[in-house]
Amino acid sequence: MLRLAAGLVWLAAFAAAAPAWAQVPDDFRIVVSSRPVHLGEPMDEQGVVIDADGSVYAKPFRTYEGGPEFGPYRGSLGADQMAAIVEAVEANGFFDLDEEYADYRIGGGDQATIAVRLNGRTHYVTAINSPLEPFDDIVRAVNRQLPEERRIYYNALVYPWVYDLPQEEQP
Repeated sequence: MLRLAAGLVWLAAFAAAAPAWAQVPDDFRIVVSSRPVHLGEPMDEQGVVIDADGSVYAKPFRTYEGGPEFGPYRGSLGADQMAAIVEAVEANGFFDLDEEYADYRIGGGDQATIAVRLNGRTHYVTAINSPLEPFDDIVRAVNRQLPEERRIYYNALVYPWVYDLPQEEQP
């Protein structure tokens, strides 16, 4: 009985010292998606949903017309992987970001959206043709936990330097 009490004291001390993200809240969910601005373009929307229990679902998508097609994906993440995602959401101030960042000077391109539910709060952010470091850092954290073929990509994440070029020099 004494050992059990000592173990519970140690466990309580560890839990109190652990960072807030060390345990993923039961209500955690993140949805990350990317799609062309114009839905008629050849690439489909990419999307992944990750829940607090580590379950992952990625929707089927086609990379481009005539390109590879990927069916639905189901997987699971471990506690450390989940903690890394929650830490990225909190460290990048996701709930303080505006709902939309857009560069409407670009007549096409793509957009990415992140939706997060965490500790009773829900927030959505969309970046349309706009590199946004805190947003992109969260997507990178999610991508590091996924198989390569199921990672979410969009122009501002892959080619952020393009958006620094004068409009007439952008591809």
